[in-house]
Amino acid sequence: MPIVTFNHIPFIGGGEVRGGFKEDGAAPSVIEIDGRPHFRHTVYNHQEVLGPLQERLEVALQGHIHMREIVESQTQIGEQRLITAAAVVGPPPGGAGP
Repeated sequence: MPIVTFNHIPFIGGGEVRGGFKEDGAAPSVIEIDGRPHFRHTVYNHQEVLGPLQERLEVALQGHIHMREIVESQTQIGEQRLITAAAVVGPPPGGAGP
């Protein structure tokens, strides 16, 4: 039976390649986990999380990133898609609304 996941933070993404890394500020791009640097906008242990699902995962619907992205790969059982919907951000506090 195929599996579809819905997750906030993407398992895998290319945002850091396109957007670059921010090393400081309120939301740096890189954090340290277990003494190793990781991109903080993807699931750092995605291989461990996806491992048991790998043979049946067909689609992962994910968010968090402010850009649309589709990562497709061919697995032993067929195509696998990780689809990120661009996050929508409203006006800043006190800003003009619709």
